[in-house]
Formats: sequence, structure tokens, C-alpha cells
Amino acid sequence: MPYIKKEKRPEYDEIVKNVINLYNKFGSSFKTPHAAISGVKTEVEKSLRLLNEQKVIRTSTNEWKGELNYLISKLIHETIKIKGLRYHTLNDIIGMLTGCQYNLGSLCGHAPGGWKDIFISFISYLTHNIIQKYTNIDGHLVTSELRGVLECIKLEVYRTVAGNYEDKKRFENGSVSEMDDIKDRMR
Repeated sequence: MPYIKKEKRPEYDEIVKNVINLYNKFGSSFKTPHAAISGVKTEVEKSLRLLNEQKVIRTSTNEWKGELNYLISKLIHETIKIKGLRYHTLNDIIGMLTGCQYNLGSLCGHAPGGWKDIFISFISYLTHNIIQKYTNIDGHLVTSELRGVLECIKLEVYRTVAGNYEDKKRFENGSVSEMDDIKDRMR
């Protein structure tokens, strides 16, 4: 999410780099080792401290939503760089975000291991801890706002990454039907 000022990004980028390092270290495992989940929890704690230090998780400001959006969006972009811009990678990421949206407040069910487990665990632990720590600030519930942040992330990833990928593939392989070309004819 490019709305976060560049000077705020390096600390979040460091967290993402550390999660990516967990992918590299444990991402090919069929069953994710305890050390990987422990590493995820460490990065979540750093994220929460950073969000708290910058006083962004408060009901009086909406800034925390943008900060969280940047953190998760950056993780998605870096994941796609490693895993490759492929249809199944995009589907996996969107599906995992949707699962986390529906399971807010509880820890998401984990994938069968590897990078997906690390990805889901990071987002799940992060959102779960935000809800646990900040739900009743000023009597305000953050659950619906977290769902909104995750939905905006999915829409933005689709608009900027998946949509371009699908347009390229449609050009290479042809349309499914004339309905695919309707937007071109409406211009």
C-alpha cells in the first residue's frame, strides 16, 4: 500500500524480511516445525510493538489500518516474488486471507505446513492479538475494521497484481467467451 510514508516503511519491511526468512528456512517442510511458529510469534510481537509505539492502534485515528495494510500487503508482494506470479499462488493467498477474515477473533486453521502455514500463522496471530488487546478501547470493536482491512488488501492485490496477470494470460490464451471482452467494447 503506497499510502504509507517511506520513512515509516523500513521497520515494517524488516518484519516482512524476517517472515520471508522463515519461509526460506522452513517453507518446504511438510509439517511446520515449532521453531517456525515461534519465529512467527516473535515477528507478530515486533509488529504489535511497532504499531503501539507509533500510537496507531487507537480508535481516535484510522492510521493503524493503513499501517497494517502495508505490512500484510508487503508480505504478499514478497511472497509472490518468491513463489512466482502464478495462478495457484494468487488463489492460495486470496483464499488464506479470506479464511483469516472469517476466523477473526480466533486463530485461523493452519495449512498443511510450509510457507502457507507460516503466512496464515503470521496474519492470524497478528489479527488475533490486535483483537485481544484493542477490542474495548473506548468501547470500540476493531473486528469489523480488521475484516475491512483484509478485504481492501485482497481487492488491492487483485487490482494491481492478479488483474494484470489475468489480462496477460487472456491475451496469450484467448478469452473464455465474449463476456471477457465486454469491458474493451464499452470504452
